[in-house]
Amino acid sequence: VYSQNAGGTVRENTCRGNGFDGMAIFGQARPGIVANTCKENTYHGIEVSGEAQPVLEGNTCEANKYSGIAYFENAGGTVRNNICRKNGQFGIYIESKGEPHLLDNSCTGNAQGDVHHA
Repeated sequence: VYSQNAGGTVRENTCRGNGFDGMAIFGQARPGIVANTCKENTYHGIEVSGEAQPVLEGNTCEANKYSGIAYFENAGGTVRNNICRKNGQFGIYIESKGEPHLLDNSCTGNAQGDVHHA
């Protein structure tokens, strides 16, 4: 979890089978989330909310109950070269006023669609 004004980089970790999200970024956090695997989590692989502005790059989010990557509230940042596949809802879900920059992501085989703007 990255909260408040947290920064830094998390790289090459596996977050699997967690009771909530694999990773959560909220508040005004601005971390780098790079080359991680988030799979089989109860909610999302990576959830971004509040006014967080992370850089998500080269992550694999698969077989999560809801979405691979999910944006809520006013969250943004950059989502580049991620793989989101076989999630229970969407590859990338963007709700409300979220405005991440999506660049060269691969979303395939997600139950309700690959990229969804609500």
